[in-house]
Amino acid sequence: MFIKTLMSGFYESYYEHPCTIVSERDVLDTDITGRDWLSTLRRKCNWPKEIIEKIVMLVKQRIYLREDMIAEVGAQSEGLVLVEAGVLAVFSAQHEEVGHLIDGDYFGELSLVTDREFRASSVVAASSCTVLLLEKYQFRMVMRDYPQLFYSLKEALKKEYRSKNTISPKLSKSKI
Repeated sequence: MFIKTLMSGFYESYYEHPCTIVSERDVLDTDITGRDWLSTLRRKCNWPKEIIEKIVMLVKQRIYLREDMIAEVGAQSEGLVLVEAGVLAVFSAQHEEVGHLIDGDYFGELSLVTDREFRASSVVAASSCTVLLLEKYQFRMVMRDYPQLFYSLKEALKKEYRSKNTISPKLSKSKI
């Protein structure tokens, strides 16, 4: 699956930049450019090189402090989120802690191909953390030039979610 390959490529070879220390609660956005994981993605994905490069250039890094809300239940999803470093706590709609996400885990991939995906869980930073975000609107702008790939990804994700039928309480490589 492209999403798993994309995320594993980010996780495997992204660690070449210094960590930024943040003293305020606001999220810091920085564009990510020219990382080694680009070559990893090219080797692992069967999508054309130019698409992978365009998508990788859209990824943003966000830094959150402990107890910052990353995703709120009922809110529309921003896009695909990969935990680069840190621990995120996942809460049900009933405010019960149902699991954790750690380095390499991700969520929100369905939002890349759906118009009205709303969060079924809240995600809060359990520690200071860094995540990578691929915003759905930017992803879709790139994919306008590749409709066949977009629709094949959409069908694959829909099939995966239909087979699961519910949100699993186990959140390994999470799909929340």
